[in-house]
Amino acid sequence: MDCIEKKDIIGIFNEIKREFSEQKEELLRLDSAIGDGDLGLTMEAGFVKICENLSNLESESDIGIVLKKSGFAMAAAAPSTMGTLIATAIIKSGDVAKGKTCINKQDIQSMIKSAIEGIEQRGKAKRGE
Repeated sequence: MDCIEKKDIIGIFNEIKREFSEQKEELLRLDSAIGDGDLGLTMEAGFVKICENLSNLESESDIGIVLKKSGFAMAAAAPSTMGTLIATAIIKSGDVAKGKTCINKQDIQSMIKSAIEGIEQRGKAKRGE
């Protein structure tokens, strides 16, 4: 695959939603040992909302806009620490993809770098901390 299109992004989000739904109980169990025990609920709710919101973006071809609006949907549905960090990563990757109907390997590298920088900035932490 040389190019990732909007339909591929939708497929990826649907697969992530499916996986978080399947692993919700395990995430709840693990998070209960070190946190407040809501991680499975948070991630499931966030990705369910993203996937629901995608139907509002049917006519949108700009992958950057799709990603940014998906990140905002995640932020609204999952306002926890992890939800905010994941939403930030999605929004920042959308900034890089703005105006594109197809993203390539170089775009993906730039999107990941921007997502990491966004998480570091939002979380006030650097890699290794």
